Amino acid sequence: MMVFLVLITLLAFGTWGTLRRWHSVAQTQLALDRCVGRQALILRQVMVSLEASNHRMRELRASIAASRAAGILVGASASAAEALTALLWAEVAKQEAELLNWRGRQGRWLLERGCADLVPRGFPLPLPSMGWQRPPDDPLGPRPLERQPSATFLIELHLPPRRAGAEVSPGAKPGSWDAHWD
Repeated sequence: MMVFLVLITLLAFGTWGTLRRWHSVAQTQLALDRCVGRQALILRQVMVSLEASNHRMRELRASIAASRAAGILVGASASAAEALTALLWAEVAKQEAELLNWRGRQGRWLLERGCADLVPRGFPLPLPSMGWQRPPDDPLGPRPLERQPSATFLIELHLPPRRAGAEVSPGAKPGSWDAHWD
């Protein structure tokens, strides 16, 4: 009887230890997934914002062209075109601020080795570069950003033996982006 109780006790402690280990592994994986997912959602939000800003810039450029053409035809002052050009430059400043903020986030990601709230720290691959470039200005003013052809962005974080990854890619509708992580 005593041997039986000792065996049951040892089995109970072994099971309890295994369950604690599984719980720890699950918590680590959940933290990695949340960390990577948060970055993927931020990247998705930035991409959607830049696409929307590009759309506004195209509309402003068309308005500037129409305003200048109307000014030439009727001999009106160029104040409407100047106001629209100021709005166009404001969009450029907004886009540049978004890009600069993402570059700062890329640096923090590497310095913090992933997310600051993740202990122990993981081994991240660098956050992706978004690949936006601004073509040279033309007579209408600054032009919208253009994206390099790589359409899918990957975010990965490793904390051996665990790993988490996310993918941000263009959505089904123009100007939309999707984020998926595993």
